[in-house]
Amino acid sequence: MNNKLSILDVAVIGGGASGVYSAWRLQNDAQFANKSISVFESSCRIGGRLLSVTPPGMPNTRCELGGMRFLSSQKYVASLVDYLKLETKPEAVYEDENIAYLRNIRLRFSELVDKKLLPYNLTFAEEGKTSDEILSFALESIIPGVTTKKGDELKEFLQSYKVNGKYLYEYGFWNLLSLSLSNEAIEYVKKAGGYDSTFQNWNAYDTIVLNFDLAATDNSYHLLVDGYENLPITLVDQFMEKGGEVKMFYKLEKLNLTSDEEGELFELVFDINGSKETVYARKTILAMPRRSLELIDIDPKLMKKDGSFKELIESVSPIPLFKMFMCYPYPWWEQVGVTEGRSVTDLPIRQTYYWGTEGKLDKADPNNTNSVLMATYDDGQSVFFWQGLETQKKKEHFKTEQHDHEHGDTSLWEEHKSNPLMVKYMHQQIQEMHGVKYAPAPYAAAFKDWSEDPFGGGVNFWNIGEKSWEIIPKICKPVDNVDLFICGEAYSNGQGWVEGAFETAEIVLQQHFKLSAPSWVNSKEEVESE
Repeated sequence: MNNKLSILDVAVIGGGASGVYSAWRLQNDAQFANKSISVFESSCRIGGRLLSVTPPGMPNTRCELGGMRFLSSQKYVASLVDYLKLETKPEAVYEDENIAYLRNIRLRFSELVDKKLLPYNLTFAEEGKTSDEILSFALESIIPGVTTKKGDELKEFLQSYKVNGKYLYEYGFWNLLSLSLSNEAIEYVKKAGGYDSTFQNWNAYDTIVLNFDLAATDNSYHLLVDGYENLPITLVDQFMEKGGEVKMFYKLEKLNLTSDEEGELFELVFDINGSKETVYARKTILAMPRRSLELIDIDPKLMKKDGSFKELIESVSPIPLFKMFMCYPYPWWEQVGVTEGRSVTDLPIRQTYYWGTEGKLDKADPNNTNSVLMATYDDGQSVFFWQGLETQKKKEHFKTEQHDHEHGDTSLWEEHKSNPLMVKYMHQQIQEMHGVKYAPAPYAAAFKDWSEDPFGGGVNFWNIGEKSWEIIPKICKPVDNVDLFICGEAYSNGQGWVEGAFETAEIVLQQHFKLSAPSWVNSKEEVESE
């Protein structure tokens, strides 16, 4: 190879949370001050599965079509948001007056503990509890002591625990719960909880670690006022200010292993709107989920160096996730007593969040009270219902009225507009859930189906039988003696959260790039060594 060829010190593939975070951390470390670091993103934007859009007529509102929030207990995200001085606001989720519309019965959250009202045939031991309390009750009866532990103590406890002679990671979560709960209770917990994916039988160990470690009573949800996407965008801006390079529309097609007189290096073949460009790098970070990795033509020499590379990638499965927002001329849902948080249903919309209103009620100017709902937050099986209505999306958009477009950039919203048939179904189900005969027609709607390539799903879960605590450090450097690294939420203990993306990035950065733990993290904990 020509020794005059330009070679990057570090190539970061993927402009999502883990990719830009890794580049930002490297660029700010003294030992990489004079190194060449570039981020390559296949799309037109930074953020990955964080997608914040501004609805028409609501210039001060950010609707989260992707990841939307973080928890106060998540040390990397919470500390970084504070360090970057990004404005936050609390998010309400569980409100007593919110609606649970289940089996054609409409209840308030506060009424879900009333066994006479709840439309499920629960056993005596299951009655009188919320869905979360039933879940805790079941797990405590199967694994005594599980609900009293968290963090590393919880993980260590669960890794060695056996039920009927099998380790927890060998169980599907649904299989495990069925040892203690009736099928009616499982159906109730699934529908009232708002999520289908938990009960699609993913690795029981990881499901418990994720949901119970994050369900601590001292946790609170928070949103970024300027949108969650603003977190990676802020990191990219600072990365570029210090000399880092970001290249958009660079889709990695091939990853080859080659060498020069100084040793091994990577040959990265990109597609840029139909043309090809080859880039060389000493170290490469693939900040990507499973499906994105599978779309790359990876050099067989890399696969042969370690036969488990393919198995490591396939240790998780992506699940579909779908979100849609709808704008209304005023917050009509307030007439039934709901103003914030979320309502749930077994209808295909599953979860509805009361997202925001701009302006005060003014009968003389109804446009001054534009309001928006996260009309649906779907995962798993329910997504397929909406996918059946997506066929028109590239041909016919729901017509958006002009509502002060000039006061906010609605371009991303426009790119994700919903078609009229999808809006019709969505509006009908929202009316049914709230029990209202009349609601004004929505004036704008936008959606995102995360099961489309290159994401393959909105979140990834560990497969049954996988020991995630062993796989995580392995996949962060999947091939011995080769400077290829993988990070992101897909292969983490925080699947579905930006925190998981940052955790795996820190394993790569601290263990393999020898960076110190970030000084701005509020907790003194460091990433565990391999």
